Amino acid sequence: MWWIGSSYYALCLLLVIVHAVSSVDYEIISQCPYTLLDQTKDLSVVSTCSYSGSDAKSVLLRRSFRAVRGGGDLRNVTETASSPDSIIVEFLSAPGNDNVDCNGNGLNRFHVQGWRWHTLSFTRDTERLKKLAIRTLNSQSAITTNNKSKCDTNQHPLKMAVSYVVDFNLRGLQRIEDDIFFPWVREKLTKTNLDVNQGPEINNAVIVAFKNLLDGIDDDRRKVAELADKLKERVEIATSTTSATAMHDGCTSAASDVIDLSNSICTLMKSISSKEECFLVPALAKIVPAKEQKSFNSKILRKLGLLEARVHLVGMYDAVHDDVYGNKEEKSLFEQEIPTLPKMMISRWRKTLYQPRAGVLDDVDSDV
Repeated sequence: MWWIGSSYYALCLLLVIVHAVSSVDYEIISQCPYTLLDQTKDLSVVSTCSYSGSDAKSVLLRRSFRAVRGGGDLRNVTETASSPDSIIVEFLSAPGNDNVDCNGNGLNRFHVQGWRWHTLSFTRDTERLKKLAIRTLNSQSAITTNNKSKCDTNQHPLKMAVSYVVDFNLRGLQRIEDDIFFPWVREKLTKTNLDVNQGPEINNAVIVAFKNLLDGIDDDRRKVAELADKLKERVEIATSTTSATAMHDGCTSAASDVIDLSNSICTLMKSISSKEECFLVPALAKIVPAKEQKSFNSKILRKLGLLEARVHLVGMYDAVHDDVYGNKEEKSLFEQEIPTLPKMMISRWRKTLYQPRAGVLDDVDSDV
């Protein structure tokens, strides 16, 4: 396998992946779920998350983001004028040096796309894990004494799926977010900027609003981690026996728990993602120069590692091209910015790296 063994090709591969996920122009708020909802009534191309809520907060947010992109007037948003969300919306819509910085780098573009697509990929995988658990629960022959491979504790579909979704996809995302991404975000959004050449100033009210927002996201991320640990533990217990009958009974019982836990994780991830897309992405695009974002994105890829990045890229591709989680704009964004070599390699990585780990999840996409 020349594309793995050659250090030259490995270096080239890393460079093109860095280019692919760091050279994307991202219009401020253009991919915010609330904005997409205003632009299309087809919720299937936005997300299965309840972005269309009729509660006061949802109405306020949609009205606020119309104002941000010029479709309304923030002065009409009076219900919760001092809420953290409305403070951030006003900050994002305030005039400033929004075109170029002192070095000519474009602002209001988001360039850390790999992190966004990784989040999308994990959210999609939790839904697919739930589908697999439903199939396991409904199947009358998930494990039989005539199918010895199913009695292997390392080969049971639920265990293989949880290993990929939790141990690989989620752990990779957690490592990036815990170690470098969110510390960087807090540094950029919760400190007063005294250098006017480095972006718009953040006053104390905005700092407090971002702190509250990030604290809430961190709380939800901790809940996701706890639920994922419970999910893994439940499946480990169920598949710990080599007896086909006992494993069948155990996995049937565990499948019900996996359905509930996966659903809870997916719901939390959609909530987290909507906050990140609507507030963090446009804020970072507004504040952080493009050059710094791209440099930071390269740091993320080095942290993730070359081998893992190849597997994750396949999952990201699938998530973006899934009509439930992606949309026309996101597909175009991804397709246009991935260079020819990674596009050619995705098919090979799928067969050699991705399917051995996550293929069991691909099998359920058309079943449920």
